Amino acid sequence: MKGKTFVPATLKSIDGVQKRQKRYWHSQQIIALDIDEGISLDKALSNSFIRDNAAFIYTSFSHSPSKHKFRIVFALDKPIYNYEHFERIWSYLFSQLPYADSACRDGVRLFYGGREAFTIDISNRVSVNSVLAKKGFWSDIELVSNMSARKPPPVHSLELSKRQPSVIANHQYANNVDDIRERNIDALHHKLQPLKVELYNMNEVHDYLKRQDLREFLGITTSSSFCDIFHHELNPSASIFMSSQGSEHFLYKCHSESYPFCGTIIQIVERLLRCSNVEAENFLLEVYNIELAETELQKQMKRTLDANKRLLMSSELELLYPHFFKVIKPFRDDIYILFDLIKEYLPSGDNPEIMFYHSIRTIAEQLNMSPDSANRRMGLFVLLELFLKYDEDNVQPELSKKFSQWQNQNKYRYRNSVYGVPSYSYDLLSVIDLKCKKYIESGMTLKSISYEGVYRNFGLEEANRVFPQDANKEINELNEIVSSKLEKAMLSQIETYGFTIEQLVLEDVKMYFQGQKQYKTEQLKRCLGEIIEKYCLCRKRLDKSLKEKLGFMSNGYPIVIMFQHDLQRLTEYQATSA
Repeated sequence: MKGKTFVPATLKSIDGVQKRQKRYWHSQQIIALDIDEGISLDKALSNSFIRDNAAFIYTSFSHSPSKHKFRIVFALDKPIYNYEHFERIWSYLFSQLPYADSACRDGVRLFYGGREAFTIDISNRVSVNSVLAKKGFWSDIELVSNMSARKPPPVHSLELSKRQPSVIANHQYANNVDDIRERNIDALHHKLQPLKVELYNMNEVHDYLKRQDLREFLGITTSSSFCDIFHHELNPSASIFMSSQGSEHFLYKCHSESYPFCGTIIQIVERLLRCSNVEAENFLLEVYNIELAETELQKQMKRTLDANKRLLMSSELELLYPHFFKVIKPFRDDIYILFDLIKEYLPSGDNPEIMFYHSIRTIAEQLNMSPDSANRRMGLFVLLELFLKYDEDNVQPELSKKFSQWQNQNKYRYRNSVYGVPSYSYDLLSVIDLKCKKYIESGMTLKSISYEGVYRNFGLEEANRVFPQDANKEINELNEIVSSKLEKAMLSQIETYGFTIEQLVLEDVKMYFQGQKQYKTEQLKRCLGEIIEKYCLCRKRLDKSLKEKLGFMSNGYPIVIMFQHDLQRLTEYQATSA
């Protein structure tokens, strides 16, 4: 079988653009759970819940006899148009099959095809109304009487009452679980006696919540292992421990092979309450008497971010800053997402600068792209001064010390980058527009965004500003040699034919190693602007008239590279002839 890559949701267009991001989600009728561990393919095929509800299972390309990896696909009995409904249905399916990968829970997730499919029952349908109606059901052993279009026999109350005590027995050491499930805030306040605390952003809230002793929160009365609170078992398999990352965060883990789970206080509440991440946060804010406050500086920072966003969205942007608009248009949504992320981590101190720090991997996850793509985008934003990037000398000592600890602990070569966001004033955007003009004229793209690419096109000072961690780095010898060959090939073709195009230059430089085509393409993008400036060249998209004058015989109207004086001569001749 040659499976096709798919997105289980339908996406909508916004301003003529359609992206695989949450804001473009429109509706959904298919939900897939990704399984990498915790249950074998054979056990999944014989699982009663899967047999009664799933449509089919297919193995992924990385599936092997020793390591089973597959996806379970469910069809809903009708499309859903509310993203919260999707999240609730996904959470319910996850509660029944907790070995699914919890990272693959967004509606616009892309699933690759696979090698082999196993039909369960194509007519199986998950009842949307039945799932959304569920509120106070019993943990993972709950019998699903109306999830499937093929409904199993009704469960009598006597049979259900026989099952409940076995679950309750698992809570003999977890005295607060029922209060949590029932959202009994008063009872939890009485037991936990939380002090009122004022925090200033969701990052501080998460850190504070994850530091709470999980044994106290759950009412665990034993210091040893205990029976898992999410499934019935006779032998204790659960434990609570502190993270080894130095964060002082508590983690809960069930070591059962059939029902593995590991999570913080937030994931625990999500599962116990069958709720979304946001609902879990709100519940815990109330339980621990946390007031989420904002300083005047934070309010001002949010206003600055919103003002920046409005400017990027304005209908006048193209008219006021045409070069900037052309460059930034494909990336505006990425900036909006980053602004929303920044708002969750606004500092509460006296520094008026909008600063944030995340690893490229975290940024990539937020933007739903590879780390390499995210790194190039951030490099572009810093180059254009839409974001600022601070070197170590400009980072506050307390923050610098924290990064050093994180770097040494994880044995990383680089620290997290510290970014800032300026106010997008008229003066700043006028400067950015001129920079974008040079970016366009130099034929730069995201492939040009690297230390070497910025150095060749904008100079050493700019390269050191955009990539402070690579300051004054030497360009490697191979890149210099290939750049020289590309330059000679380009000049030779222009002198022979009066013009050239990038594809002909690349074809003229022969290299013989795997990946050479992509390497040459990226190297040309790095050095093209430098060559253009060095020899007074220019880039010009052909029109019908210019195509005829240059004798360009191929199809289409590509961008040609030629001497500026030759283009000026042809343009003047064309004007005189007219």
